[in-house]
Amino acid sequence: MLRRRRIIIRLSICALLVIGIAWYFIADAVRGDEPSFVAEVSVTLAAGAYHSLVITKDGYVYAFGRNHRGQLGIGNTQDSHVPVLVANDIVSVAVGAANSLVLQSNGIVLTVGDNMRGQLVRAAGPNISASFGAMHVSTPVFYFAPGVRHVTYIHANEFAFMMINEHNQLMTWGDSLFGRLGRNSRRDGFRYPFDGAAMAAFGDRHTVVLDLWGNIWAWGYNHNGQLGDGGSRFRSAPFVIEFPDKEEWVPFIYVAVNKNSNFAIDANGTLWAWGENGAGQLGNGLNADRNTPVRIMENIVSVAAGRYHTLAVTEDGRLYAWGSHGRGQLGIGNAEGLHNRHRPQFVMDNVAMAAAGDFHSFAVTLYGELFSFGGNEFGQLGLGHTRNVFSPEFVMDNIKIN
Repeated sequence: MLRRRRIIIRLSICALLVIGIAWYFIADAVRGDEPSFVAEVSVTLAAGAYHSLVITKDGYVYAFGRNHRGQLGIGNTQDSHVPVLVANDIVSVAVGAANSLVLQSNGIVLTVGDNMRGQLVRAAGPNISASFGAMHVSTPVFYFAPGVRHVTYIHANEFAFMMINEHNQLMTWGDSLFGRLGRNSRRDGFRYPFDGAAMAAFGDRHTVVLDLWGNIWAWGYNHNGQLGDGGSRFRSAPFVIEFPDKEEWVPFIYVAVNKNSNFAIDANGTLWAWGENGAGQLGNGLNADRNTPVRIMENIVSVAAGRYHTLAVTEDGRLYAWGSHGRGQLGIGNAEGLHNRHRPQFVMDNVAMAAAGDFHSFAVTLYGELFSFGGNEFGQLGLGHTRNVFSPEFVMDNIKIN
């Protein structure tokens, strides 16, 4: 009996090793030179409502656009129409409506901007600058999180914020509209609604999480079908989203969320979408909301979700855009009008990644060149003026590619 038990244990160990090796090679195929399926997710280009952040190859972060709450982190509240240096040694950035978060290479988070709801002092401790008592903070300051030694991921949307710590615990704080922060009790000013998170994102009233095994979870408001469960009922607890149109299960590797719509890329490069679709932002050729995921495109390596528009990059570097084009945010010019596009439209070649703000967009080429287009009333395109731009225009080079 003992010998049989030992054999079973050895077989179990061998099975786990085989699974681990398989994930290693899957990861190598779909995530470039990442060492495993689960890796730290860095965002080197972020576009918010009316301001933007970008990281260069040498780790410097630049900011531009609206600055009424000090969200650019340049020590004042004056808008900037061109990129301005903010900090160095930065590996990831995130932006909310009037806030910015940056992640240093040592795992420390710096935050800046609006504080009218106290969102910058949720986890205030003895190491916090006294300036955190102000209505806004215009110079980046250390965000104190008790017991957290290293942050691997940051994200912001409107007045809600999240980060993932070294234990893959999702930590949320800020405005809990419709329960998007999660229902778990607070500890040290944070909520801890999910364990085993690889990346996550807020919508206006819901939350989506990609776990370490490639599953997608969601909770919150569901009026537009943004939870993808086939209904419209509010759900307060995380649940796994099903993909009934999938022929076989493969892990997901990336998620993107806008106001009430969601996008996910699986390990085969298939792009899926669900949720609000009034402007055609799902890209399925219709303008009706969708409460279950639908297949949109193949061979996709990156997707970015604006408020009512979407950008996607293919394996061969082609950028496509669809949804609202009222301010030129699709980058397809204005010769044929600024009406919504319900299916993917080709924008430009040689693109490595893209980012989408509420009404403006960015593309970074394979050579590290940053291009921008769309709404520009506060200089959020970084072009030195405040005119809307309908086709991609060059901003700066030496941009770090994810």
